[in-house]
Amino acid sequence: MASNLESYSAARQLTTTVTTSVSTADNESKFLGDIAYTNTSLSRVEVTIWLLDGTIAATEGSGGNWLERRGIAPGKTWNVNPGKVLSPSMKWAAKADTGAVVNEFISGVTEV
Repeated sequence: MASNLESYSAARQLTTTVTTSVSTADNESKFLGDIAYTNTSLSRVEVTIWLLDGTIAATEGSGGNWLERRGIAPGKTWNVNPGKVLSPSMKWAAKADTGAVVNEFISGVTEV
């Protein structure tokens, strides 16, 4: 059976609620090629990211299931180079401690 490869990209502003950025259906995988978070505010903003099975809810704090958390200085970009694959039924999610000031850009390849 042959695989189909398609490029994808997504751009949005993060909110203070954990929101799925990229997800996979039960018949596809996605390679996360490039992910960037740019802080457009005048203050440091903390961004938290998750890589989870699609049925698992994101949790925060000590003992949480987040992947990484980083404070981004004003006007700076956090370039995440995950080199990870979302297997079928997985998701990449993110949130910022301050809403509507961090821009997210994700690109990669989908295999169906």
